[in-house]
Amino acid sequence: MQRSTITAMALLTGLTACAAQAELIPVAQQRTITAASLLTGATNTLTAPDFAPFIGTVNTDVPFLTPNGIAATTTAVSTINCFVDPNGVRAAGSLLAGGGVAGGAGGPTQAFGEARAIVIVSFEITQATAFSLSCLPRPLLTPGDTFEFKFRGLHGGDTFIELSEADPAQAVNLTGILQPGEYELRYHVELSRATSAEQALYDFNLVVPSPQAGVVLAGAGLLSLRRRRR
Repeated sequence: MQRSTITAMALLTGLTACAAQAELIPVAQQRTITAASLLTGATNTLTAPDFAPFIGTVNTDVPFLTPNGIAATTTAVSTINCFVDPNGVRAAGSLLAGGGVAGGAGGPTQAFGEARAIVIVSFEITQATAFSLSCLPRPLLTPGDTFEFKFRGLHGGDTFIELSEADPAQAVNLTGILQPGEYELRYHVELSRATSAEQALYDFNLVVPSPQAGVVLAGAGLLSLRRRRR
């Protein structure tokens, strides 16, 4: 086997191993799901106490009478399935919210059900590594709803993506390189409805290192080797 081939194979093996060893080190987290009735303020909340898998459901149903005296209910359900580990941050779940118009001495009042999910995780990367980040398009929101999706480097680092309820609904599929440092991934979605119940699904996935990390880094190394040989 020629020496250049041996060198290239060693470089490929070394870079792939380096990418495989890179990992995410969790620093801080806030993960919460909430279901509430804005008619009475009744609220149920579930919060992750640590970095363990966060899987749960909360719901709040509050009965009321419409101006015509018909029985109705504000409904809110929030679910989550979220993991934080050395290979990334992943969360998926659903929101359900519904309500109607309530009667009362003060006149008709909109009776909202509200469902919310918040995931905020900061972490450290100790060596340059590739990442991939995907996210479903935000739900079709109405006035009063909230959406935030942001991935950034802390302490003056780059912002890779930043979306809010004011931006068009769009899927996210990012790849790139994280340099050593501290980062924050922030996701917040909130659904309020005073109409028949509507459901929204959410799903995002940050992978560190990206499955393509070894190929990308090795390809860069092999290209560098070819340039040196010219």
